[in-house]
Parts: sequence; structure tokens; C-alpha cells
Amino acid sequence: MRLVTYILVGLIFGAVSAQPSVSGDTDSPLVKFGIAEIASALTAQQEKISVHFEVSPAADEQSYRLTYTAGQVKISGDELGVMYGALEVAEWINTQQDLEHLNGKQGTPYLHNRGLKFNIPLDARAPSYDDTGDAAQRNILHMWDMTFWRAFFDRMARYRYNVLSLWSPNPFQVMTKLPNYPELALDDVYVTTLTPQGPVGEWGDAGGLTENVLSNLKKVKTITIDEKIAFWNQVFDYAKSRGVNIYLYTWNIYTNGTYGQYGLSDDIDNSATKAYYREAIRVFLETYPQVKGIGITAGERMEVGEGKDVADERERWLWETYGLGILDYKKDHPERTVNFVHRVWYSKFDQIMKYWSQYPDPFDVGFKYVKARIYSSPQESPFIGGLKKGLEASNLKCWWNLRNDDIFVYRWGDPDYVRTFISNLPDGITAGYHMGADGYVFGRVFSDKNPSIQGTMELDKHWYKFMLWGRLGYDNSIPNKHLASLLKTRYQVENEQLLMDVWQTASKVIPQVNRFTFHTGDRHWAPEMCASRETFRFTPFFRVPRPMPHTGILSPKDFVAGKSGSVGPLQIADSLMLWGDQVLTRVDQIKGVGYDLPEVKNDMKAFAWLGKYYAYKIKAAVLMERMTTTHQPSTLEVQLQETMREATECWLNYARLSEAHYRPQMYARVQKMDWQKLTKMVQLDEELVVNYRSTNSLPSMLQMTSPKVGLEYPVRGSTKHVLATIPKAGEIHLALYDDRDELVNYYVHQGVKGANKLVWEDLSPWYLKSNHTLVLLFDGMTQSLKISK
Repeated sequence: MRLVTYILVGLIFGAVSAQPSVSGDTDSPLVKFGIAEIASALTAQQEKISVHFEVSPAADEQSYRLTYTAGQVKISGDELGVMYGALEVAEWINTQQDLEHLNGKQGTPYLHNRGLKFNIPLDARAPSYDDTGDAAQRNILHMWDMTFWRAFFDRMARYRYNVLSLWSPNPFQVMTKLPNYPELALDDVYVTTLTPQGPVGEWGDAGGLTENVLSNLKKVKTITIDEKIAFWNQVFDYAKSRGVNIYLYTWNIYTNGTYGQYGLSDDIDNSATKAYYREAIRVFLETYPQVKGIGITAGERMEVGEGKDVADERERWLWETYGLGILDYKKDHPERTVNFVHRVWYSKFDQIMKYWSQYPDPFDVGFKYVKARIYSSPQESPFIGGLKKGLEASNLKCWWNLRNDDIFVYRWGDPDYVRTFISNLPDGITAGYHMGADGYVFGRVFSDKNPSIQGTMELDKHWYKFMLWGRLGYDNSIPNKHLASLLKTRYQVENEQLLMDVWQTASKVIPQVNRFTFHTGDRHWAPEMCASRETFRFTPFFRVPRPMPHTGILSPKDFVAGKSGSVGPLQIADSLMLWGDQVLTRVDQIKGVGYDLPEVKNDMKAFAWLGKYYAYKIKAAVLMERMTTTHQPSTLEVQLQETMREATECWLNYARLSEAHYRPQMYARVQKMDWQKLTKMVQLDEELVVNYRSTNSLPSMLQMTSPKVGLEYPVRGSTKHVLATIPKAGEIHLALYDDRDELVNYYVHQGVKGANKLVWEDLSPWYLKSNHTLVLLFDGMTQSLKISK
């Protein structure tokens, strides 16, 4: 067994010298990074210590062992394990813990693949999914900055992530030169001069490219395609130097940036497109030997003609492009292993295995573990039952896509939640995970008003959250006491346990709300703003939410109807109220000097007020339901009015705190996070609920004139459409009433001029009835329609 030895000595005589004395193979960048981290810790803490490194290729993967004797630390393991061991030692030095307790400590990965999902906005001509938000647009140029990527991968290593999955519908035009398609390579970097406004499809479908964008471009960086290729090789080399494996994930079929050249199109039957993709994936692998694997999606733009087997046609296309392209590459490079991940999305297991069972290298599948809601429940996902059977039958493992489409602005941190969540990932079928968003790019901070935070790394602003998911993925047994020591070091607080407890309490709010009203899709719900892409979520909606499966939570409607369940809505409201009060009572007792501690405390308060807002909103929904079923609703009216007044007040506190620290921003998958605009919706909500029992009591701001807007409401399966000709862009309101003229639900949507088919997914059949009336209000005009099925 070959051993490689490194020696690091730190001495203190008023100052610290932490220059390493090295023997053996000194070329390992991973160990060098570990040495630098220890040297930095020695300098900061003025410690005296010697460290001996032993790297053994035969050691267990990513594992290390530490021994400590009389001021000497020995770190042994494989190359990545030794780096992790060095990071552990550096952390103990920084937190001023007794190094004697390191003696005998071992590190072994709980999960071998711990990754981040990064929808990368490369260029306006090569968008990711979905670049119609400010986060993507403000980060395009940073993607071409090596300073950004050095900081990014350094933090990934410290947080113990070892996989970065880069997601793009089609990156090939800006990352490769294809021999048979020389005109497709795009020099320079462009952004669009358009400002995202939020209407569905304003820039085309998510991940796509339209003339609207292409007609409004601005060059922000001059760079040739050869320089781009050199740049990404440098990025991927640096990732390797921090123990991070790169995976490329795509959606299909997106010929973005090809401009229809060479006969290319998004048509699944276009043989020219197949040939292009086959060459593109081969050349991509030739260009970037550092890339560990490829991931694909059988959608979301793979239209199959009528009468054909949809799943089979999609899998055939994927195999004849990506599959054969990789095989083409491996003919010339048989020594290289190309891992492959096939997402179970718009696909079926039997068709996947029909084509991909012949794949020669490691083959896994990928699945959105809790849909778009990582912050919902830490228990095993209720959505993977059928998948588990398919995995076991096919002898496959799964990469869990841990989607955070809930918390973008505020700092979250609940170690018990993360620890439980990771421990409940199913044994035997878990290949690993990657955590990230579709509606946000965690690049550089752009919406904070504090100048010391603006422009810093999102991985720094949200360090606690990212650290918890990475570190507990590597070692799920890290005690809270050690995590509290990290908080103490960063924020120099007097009582680190108080900080941890209050932060954890504040972080319970969003998961609780998501369990109460669970939405599988990213654009269907944004709890930070109480809205979906279609509309603000008014209180009547909370009468009939769909709680997360297997939680036993009752909606207000089912609760008042006396249906069985283990958790009633008033229990949910009481918990949210209790947590909010606890945070607001204790948060100002936290004393420290961390540069961003005031912002952390502000975010805790924001979570607290938001939780109390939802608590009152849920209570109001229960009161509305009781008023509908009781023979004496007037006895509850005063209580309902007071409850809605309290809800509005809580929201105003939430908005005031948020506006003091953050600028409004457009979320890609939903709408604008603008507290002033949202406050108007909250106030409208209060007025609607207080007067919800009659169409004659609509809010004064929505008084109607003669009907001038056409309305049609066909029922097509479970999808409902509102067809309306809108004379100009503006706010569209929909009100749904029952046969007693009581408000059932309310929707507000930003309309676009012209003939529109608005898909109102909120008008769902679990409460829509044939005797309901739909009222459309636009610019003082109205039209009513009696629903019939």
C-alpha cells in the first residue's frame, strides 16, 4: 500500500507561522486545500500544532481517521477523505474545541453522493429552466467569472458536498464546437434587456427561447467559443480540486440558439435534430474529460404524434441521441466511465429499461423526492411508493432531486429537520441527492439592501442551510452541540444554544404551512408570498386546501364536517402562533457581533410574523366554514372580522421587516415578491372575507359596470380554462360563488392584451359544483357565467 505523507507545523511566538513542511507526493490539490484551511485556522487562533497526513488509495472512499497525541494530529484516509479530515481539524481549531477529543475520530460518508442542483443561466440565448426571474438574469455574468466558481467550490468542499449537477435545456452552443455544425458555436455572453413581469409564457415556455428575447439582446462579455471552452475546463478542474464531481442534466427537446440552422427543430421526428444531439453529447464529453456523468429528462418538450406510444417514442429518441452519442465517445475512450441518470419524469420504467438496459456504465434514475417541497415533512416521502417497487424490480438506485421552491429570501436553519429527513431516505435504493431550485439561482446576492451582503455568495448568506444539508449528508450523527459551536464562532454570540433554538423554531413555519396546503408544482405555491403564479392565495382557498398525504391533517372543510384525522386545522394554527410568539419573545435576547447577525434575527422575525399571519388565516377559514354550516352565522361574524384584522396586522409587520432589508424581485416560477403589491392583496382578502356572503358586497375597488368581457368556461377533464378577450394588459379578477351567493374562492391574475386562454388550475373539481357562478372582473367590466357540467 502506497502511503503519501505531508507534515504541517504551526508555531506561536506572538504570530503564527503555518508554512507546511512536506514530504512525498505534494501535487494533490485536495490535500493542499486541507493544509491551507488548517494554516488559516492556526493563524486565526494562534495555536501550536503539528499535523501528519497519510494518503492511502486503498482506504475506504471519502473516509478518514484522526489520531491525536501530545500536540500532534495524524490524518489518514483516501485523498478526499484526508481533505475532509483536514477540514474537520481546521474547524475544531476555529471553534476552539479540545483537540484531544479528535483522537480516534473517524469520518465515513453516510451518503456517498451529496450534491447541489444548479439551473445555470449561461446566456439569454441558452437559458436554463426557468430564467424569467431576476435571480437568473442578475447572475448570468457571474457564471463566466472564475472568482465566483472558486468561492463556490471552496464552500461546497467545506460543507462536504461532492456533486454539482448543472441543469440546462441546451448548453451545447455556448460550451462546445461541433465539427459538423460550426455555425452554431456562440461567441460572447448576452443578456436580454427585457424585464421579467411574470405573466405565463411572456418569454415562451420555461427553458425555451423566443423572438421576443432574441430581439432584445445586450452583450455583457466579449469572449470567443475557444475561450469559453478553456474557461469551463478551468472551472471543472477546480471542482475536481475540491472533490466535486460534475454532472450535466438536460431537458428535451430544446434547440435553443440554433436559429433553425442545419434543418434543426424541436420536432421529435426530425432526423437532423437527432444527429445534432448525438454529436453534441459526444463532443461535450470529448471537450470536458472531468465530467462525471450525464442526466436527462424525457421532456418537457417532446411532443409525440397521435396514435403512437408516447413513452416508447421518447425513450427511442433519447437512446438514439444521448445513448448512441455516449457509445460513440466510448469507442475512442473505453477507459472512461460515464455515469448516467435517467429522470423518472414523463417516462415509464418498462420503456426506460427497454432501451437503456444495454448501457455499459453505472445507470441510475432520478426522481423529485417530495415534488417541489423539500421544506414540508422530514418523514419518508409519500410519493415514492410505486417508484420503490420499480427500482427494486429493475435493480436500480435513485438520485433524489430535493427541490427547494419554497425559501429563497429568508435564512432557514433546523438541524433536527435535516437530520431526520436524510435519515429517512430509503435504504438500499438511494444513490444520492442533489438539492436546489427551479425558480431561483443561488449565485450572488442581489436583492439585499445591506451593502456588506449585496454581491456576496448566496452560499454565504444561506450558509447554515447549505452547511446542514451537506454536513449531515456526510455525517448524520453530528450533534447539535457541535453545530452550536459553529454558530458561536461565526456570530460571537453570548448564548449559542439560544441562537440555535430560536432559529430552529422560526424554521418550523414554512414546513408546517406546506403540510397544511401542499402543492406538488413549483409554480403552484410560494409560501414566502402566499401566492401561486396564477393568483394570490385568498382565505377562501384555505377552506379546502389539499394537505400533504400521510400527515393526517384535516382541511377546515373536512374538520367542520366532522371527518376523521389526526391533526385539525386549529392545531396547525395554534402551533404556528406558538412558534411565532416564542421567536418574537426571545429573538432580541440573542447578543453577538456577527456582521450579518442583525439580518439573521430579522429573518427569524419575518418567519414568525408570516407564521402568525397563516395561523389567523387558517382560523378565519375555519370560521367561514362554520358560518356556512351553522344556522346562526351572525354570532361568528364579529370573530371572523377580528381574525382577519389580526391576520392583516401580522402581514403588515412581516412586510415592514422585509421591505427594510430586501428589494422586490421577480420569482421565475411564480410572480413578483413585492410586499407593497402583496399587501394590497392581503387587504383585499380581508375585505372579501368580511363581506363574503353576498355578491352585492364586493369590495368598493371592484364595483362593476355593464358586462363587456366575453367569458367561456369549458370543462375538459380536470383542467378548467377561462377564455376571455382582454382589450388591454391589466389585472384580472375571478370570483367564484355558490348557489347561496357566498364567496367560494377568489383569484387575481395579470392579464395580457389579446385573446387569452387562462388555465386556472386552482379551479379544481374537489369544490367546483354545477350550481356555482364564475364572475370575471376586468377594468371595471364584468361578466358572469353559471357553471354547468
